[in-house]
Amino acid sequence: MPEISNTVSAATVRVSTDIDTSTVGALKPQLLDVLRAHGPTLILDMEPVQFIDSTGLGMLVSILKEARSAGGTVRLVNLTREVMRLLQITGLERVFEIGAPYPASS
Repeated sequence: MPEISNTVSAATVRVSTDIDTSTVGALKPQLLDVLRAHGPTLILDMEPVQFIDSTGLGMLVSILKEARSAGGTVRLVNLTREVMRLLQITGLERVFEIGAPYPASS
């Protein structure tokens, strides 16, 4: 199960596994639940993720559409070089916010 933390501006979820056909079925409902419960912006800490297949990419885009329909977004942080390269090859680095996590509230 992913680790979840909240800030004033967004919920952060640490994705603890690769995102592929075998994990999307459990991960997507969890992410949607967090999105609905904690606001329209979701930060996904992707540090442990080494691989994303086409099903996983589709799931991430689906979560992004849900967030945007609620006035928010999805930010991908702590990407491995391999995952960043995959996002560049597919053009998704221009679709998602990518970078460091939002600063904690004071």
